[in-house]
Amino acid sequence: MRLASLAALCLAATLSFSVVADDAIVIDGTPQSLRAAQDALQRDLAAKKGDYAHLTDDEKQTILSKQSMVYSLIEGRTTFDGMREDEKVRLVNAVEEVRALVAKAEDSRMVCERVKVIGSNRPQNKCMTVAERRRLRERAQQEGLRVER
Repeated sequence: MRLASLAALCLAATLSFSVVADDAIVIDGTPQSLRAAQDALQRDLAAKKGDYAHLTDDEKQTILSKQSMVYSLIEGRTTFDGMREDEKVRLVNAVEEVRALVAKAEDSRMVCERVKVIGSNRPQNKCMTVAERRRLRERAQQEGLRVER
């Protein structure tokens, strides 16, 4: 389990992001460092090292498909600066899903989406963890039930 935690930490250290005031996703690191971390994880998965034994075949397939998305998004890039916002959202979501599967931490996985704000033609990024999204959904359902009574 220690190696899985180390791999998740390497992924997090390789790709950290933030949403700044103007709703732009800022990605720290380089595409090369992200590729190196993904390559190392892929080698460990293929070698079926003990710390990855807890992953099911479906989870491994999900990781490999998300990694192929990551590879296609960073192909030929030397920086993240030229990426469109929707590409950044897809990249962050794919890396976060890989990290969550490796660390078995689904609730802490960050999910970003581009949303249209009422009264504006400019879409914005909205990022929340899976747990935050679930809490908001449950709260909305509870408030909806209260209104109906």
